[in-house]
Amino acid sequence: MSIREPILLDAPGTGESPAPLSAVGPVLLAVVTILCCFVAYALAVGNENQVIAGVVGILGLVIVIARPFWGLLFFVGLLYTRPEETIPSLAGMHLPLVISLTTLVGLLLQMALKGEWFVRSPVNFLILGFVGVATASAVQHGNWLDALQDTGRLGVLLLLFLNLVRTESGYETVVTSILVFTGFLAAFSAYLYFTGAALQYDDGSGVVERAQATGIFSDPNDLAATMVPALALALFRAYKASRYRRWAYAGLSALIVSAIFLTNSRGGLLALMVVVGTFIFLITRRKVLAALLAGVVCAGLLFGTSGRMTNFDSQEASSNQRFWYWSNGYDQLVESPVLGVGYAGFLEINGGMTAHNSFVLCFTELGLVGYTCWMGCLYCCFQGGRRPARKLPATETALTPLTAARIGCAGMLVACFFLSRTYAPVTYLIMGLPLTASSLTASSLTASSLTASSLTPGNAGPEAASRWHLRDTMWLLGLTIASIAFIKAFSDHMK
Repeated sequence: MSIREPILLDAPGTGESPAPLSAVGPVLLAVVTILCCFVAYALAVGNENQVIAGVVGILGLVIVIARPFWGLLFFVGLLYTRPEETIPSLAGMHLPLVISLTTLVGLLLQMALKGEWFVRSPVNFLILGFVGVATASAVQHGNWLDALQDTGRLGVLLLLFLNLVRTESGYETVVTSILVFTGFLAAFSAYLYFTGAALQYDDGSGVVERAQATGIFSDPNDLAATMVPALALALFRAYKASRYRRWAYAGLSALIVSAIFLTNSRGGLLALMVVVGTFIFLITRRKVLAALLAGVVCAGLLFGTSGRMTNFDSQEASSNQRFWYWSNGYDQLVESPVLGVGYAGFLEINGGMTAHNSFVLCFTELGLVGYTCWMGCLYCCFQGGRRPARKLPATETALTPLTAARIGCAGMLVACFFLSRTYAPVTYLIMGLPLTASSLTASSLTASSLTASSLTPGNAGPEAASRWHLRDTMWLLGLTIASIAFIKAFSDHMK
């Protein structure tokens, strides 16, 4: 089943409702007055370039406050392009944090003007619990303010996603922005690779060149993990699009796959196999043939490459050390099961080395309480929370925007199993895709069962489909315990 747009009084293509003119007028008058005062003062004490920069900055913040959905798109662009790490004059400005907080202010103002409240979802409580546990765990180390800032921005990102992307057009716009910026990231990393700026890595058998970008994407593994989810979105659009657009999305998919191969990331290769194999299985009607075809393609991806990407020998130094780190994390969890060793405490208990596993990093630093909250957010991406009151039709199992988002999220989690991305904003951005797609699908079903007189923004919105049952709690607790047990058994077997 495809996502259908709920009946909302939205501005076209933005995913948000326009504010009442009577309320916007005084706000605009106040902004113009403040801006005029700023310009007059700045011209008297500063230079013209600083005045222009200040005016542009203020106007940008005003636009973000007036149209917070645009602020979300701007935030997505900043996450992928990393201008602070590319342009020296922007270093230390914390642009993503500024934009996210400004967008949150705009969202709160918009909701106040429209008389709305936050979307009801179990994710609200789970992500707030995650932030609260991370902050509380850091008190013992005295870095609780850093924990609150670092994890708080992740909570803000998920809340912005759930509350700003309320229509199909808004969702498609966000997906398009992710594809555009991922295409830029893939092309930029390939450019650096072929112009001699690749990362030189000695794996013991020789020097290996690995594609990289800037900032957090200077790590080829993080770069690959970021591009994998976009591949699922691009493949879906290539499959569903018309003739000419299909070729454009197919070309983008090829670019992303090529960039992933250039990273020489083993985790990226495994994630790529998950995305491609699952996609083939879903688009092929005969499931036995689909399974065989997916297996052949994945085998081709595995054995068609050479060198570091296919070296999964547990005795190789880089791999073997990770298994010892995971086992050490489990031992620390046993000693501090409730709140863990504290936020950012893994380096201290592991000789200055990170976990190289997002799950291990989470349960070691935040204990069972924080890890359960984090796993709850992941659970909602695939099954729990915000389901419609009646059963979805059988067509939901086919390839839809929701399943494409879940495939991308699953691929990212495979890569995260070998990376420390528990506190990476891109991880939560990708988590927001299936959460939002699920709410839009469910709310469209809920809205279709309402009478014409009850089709109001308050009744037909995504919040109309929020559900959480006792069985969800049992599943969450079971998955939490099972994942820890699996990691412990796997690390003991491999090390």
